[in-house]
Amino acid sequence: MLTNLVYDFTLLPSFDSDRNLRHQMRTAAVSVMANIAEGFDRQGAKEFAHFLSTAKGSCTEVRSHLYVALDRNYIERSQFEEAYNLSTEIGVKIFRLQDSLRNRSPRQ
Repeated sequence: MLTNLVYDFTLLPSFDSDRNLRHQMRTAAVSVMANIAEGFDRQGAKEFAHFLSTAKGSCTEVRSHLYVALDRNYIERSQFEEAYNLSTEIGVKIFRLQDSLRNRSPRQ
């Protein structure tokens, strides 16, 4: 959902003059879901945790880019808030998943 949201508003004409930011926002949003998927398919909790950490970082990157987009008037405050809140929610869920991996016994 975050990826679709970012793609939707980066299609706005306001982003036409800043293709670099558009590309970075899209890349960061895709990176969140791609790293979760890749980590899940790895061979163990340690590798999964590494990819979750990268995904969480990408959520933070999306939020950073959202501030730039808002400051440059590429997006409305409501779009900023929706995407910011969603990326924060995803970051919290990733953190909880990381926490559960840390608290697993080795046999699980």
